[in-house]
Amino acid sequence: MQCLECDFVFVPSQYHLSESEERKRYDTHKNNPEDPRYRQFLSQLTEPLNEIISSDSCGLDFGCGPGTNGIHLLKKGYSLTFCDISKFALKKVKKKIRKLKIKKNFKIINLLKNKKFFLE
Repeated sequence: MQCLECDFVFVPSQYHLSESEERKRYDTHKNNPEDPRYRQFLSQLTEPLNEIISSDSCGLDFGCGPGTNGIHLLKKGYSLTFCDISKFALKKVKKKIRKLKIKKNFKIINLLKNKKFFLE
């Protein structure tokens, strides 16, 4: 089933994986961008997005952790803001970006130091 307004696809529950099947599939990869199975797993999200999001779009990786997903999009040329409350995770993001020698199109925000992002 597909929404006529936004093209979102609804999958009826009888086609959902059971919890154990979902876990079994998830466990076939490591959350590591060097793992080809993980890149293939992420491509299920990123490839369709690449087809509909223009290259000059800006994104937000909220709760980015070590930035694995956002860096994948950054490498594709999108502008991205990485946000997290963990200074250790954000240090990993910075290290990965430095290693890739990416000099533009990103911001890194520590949400605990930038309270303007919280609603009062």
